[in-house]
Amino acid sequence: MLAAFASLFISLATTPAAAAPYEVDSELDANRCEFYVDSLGVGDIQNPVRPGRFLDIYLRANEREIVDLQNDTILAIGAVVKARSFTATGDRDGKPLLDILDFVDRVYASRVAPGSWQLRYTFEERIPGQSWIKEAQGLAFFMDVQRSAGGRIQRLWLKNKNDFFTLDGLFSADPGTEASIGIGRIRFPANDALVYRQKSGCNSGH
Repeated sequence: MLAAFASLFISLATTPAAAAPYEVDSELDANRCEFYVDSLGVGDIQNPVRPGRFLDIYLRANEREIVDLQNDTILAIGAVVKARSFTATGDRDGKPLLDILDFVDRVYASRVAPGSWQLRYTFEERIPGQSWIKEAQGLAFFMDVQRSAGGRIQRLWLKNKNDFFTLDGLFSADPGTEASIGIGRIRFPANDALVYRQKSGCNSGH
């Protein structure tokens, strides 16, 4: 039963991505507490048949300010994931030959409660009979807002300065905490991790 649940969980773990049906007019940093990462977990499915890893992320949007007070519209919240795939193409002298491809995934979050958006992304999934592995290396978050004045669309970015948040960097200073999910474990960065800097600043009023 655990194996079946793990397979189901992995198949649902990546939030569906869809092309935005609009063009963004301008892009800028989200530096006024428009949104922040509320919780970020890196999960590990410990299943011998179909192991994998996933990101489970909750983002908090300031809907009261953006929607209720400014009368603007939040069109989407999501993440851009810098990833790398490895495909086995054969072997040489007993060592596998790998075709390595760097690419970027855009994943959209789903609104699960007022002000709360959830995003899931599966990576390092190993599927029986296939020789393809996807590895997540970094991520940045975005919010698309349509302004009531003029209807222009702005994309607000939440990054590690001008770069991606790296998965290794999430736990470089502090191992964080772990929790069991029955079929594996999930890790959470420490409260003072860089990815939570916006959250800390907004909640402290600075």
